[in-house]
Amino acid sequence: MEGAKPAPRAAAKADAQAAPAFRAAAPEAGASAAPGTAAAAASAAASAAYQGAVLAAIAAHKHYPDAALARGPRGVAVVAFTIGDGGQVTSAQLARSAGDSALDADAVATVRRTSPFPRPPTGAPRKFAASLNYIPR
Repeated sequence: MEGAKPAPRAAAKADAQAAPAFRAAAPEAGASAAPGTAAAAASAAASAAYQGAVLAAIAAHKHYPDAALARGPRGVAVVAFTIGDGGQVTSAQLARSAGDSALDADAVATVRRTSPFPRPPTGAPRKFAASLNYIPR
């Protein structure tokens, strides 16, 4: 149909802003089963499910900090963190600033207050980076 416009993507954009982005560090050598096996596929599925659970937990604990409301800054903070065997955060630090100290502090605090995470399955990554997008509402 000529002249038709694509559907707006506002809903997808809003969803992307609401949930932190998530990236896991490369697994350590020998951490997964041999490629091409059923065990490797199961390990990859368990790792993906674990990463999703970690992401969902962070998203559930994220909020726009009260200290920043009057100023209304926007930004994306990236937090690098490590999860121990029991699911506890063993380290968390700001990897990239959102450009506002209140947003940066809340991003690190969000990861820390979400701890403990579920126990990681065997072979799942332990080092992560989460991007938290702050937009005042």
